[in-house]
Amino acid sequence: SLFLTRRVRAAPLMALGCVVDSASALGLALTGTPWLIYAFTAGHSLAAAIFWIPFMAWVGQGSDEHLVGDLAAFNVAWMGAHAVGSFVGGQAEAALAGLSLWLIAGVTAALAAATPFAHIRGQAHEPGVDGPSPDVVRLPRRYLEAAWTAAFLTALAITVPQAIFVKLHTALGHGPGDYGVFWAVMGGMRVAVVLLLAAYQGWRYRAWPMAGCLLLGAAG
Repeated sequence: SLFLTRRVRAAPLMALGCVVDSASALGLALTGTPWLIYAFTAGHSLAAAIFWIPFMAWVGQGSDEHLVGDLAAFNVAWMGAHAVGSFVGGQAEAALAGLSLWLIAGVTAALAAATPFAHIRGQAHEPGVDGPSPDVVRLPRRYLEAAWTAAFLTALAITVPQAIFVKLHTALGHGPGDYGVFWAVMGGMRVAVVLLLAAYQGWRYRAWPMAGCLLLGAAG
């Protein structure tokens, strides 16, 4: 995806990622064959990889004046949608097995259709069309290594509870609706924390908030 992002406009890649995700969700909804389930699950991961890199590159093409606000708004919107989607998906799955996958397919197909009309504030050109070449900022390797470590720990912190709590909810006799509520609460807490950090700026350029987050995550 990174290779393609440097050679293809972001909008087609973003739309392609949505189409692949929609097709994968439909495949999961229609099949019960184990190897096909693995294949369509891999398709979902492929769709995310195709979508996210050009999407973040596209957001970064906005003007410096609005960039920080756009990134903050994106994080709030993403986490809020995760909370709402978890709740709606859980209730839909509780009402009818497989319905949540059909909802995912429909939403991602709609996003694919809406992608050409998306716009970033302060961006005078179409999504993904190269503007003036910016100065390349080369960060020390330690920043890249820190990003790798943070990405690994974040994925681990999310994946482990996902695996554990599915089994725990099943063992306790809870259904998909309860599981959806659980993830909706987690998403809602993320939104609350981001809004709190937006209101209180004392954490900026300090290391203790990052260390505190890691300690809270370890305790959880």
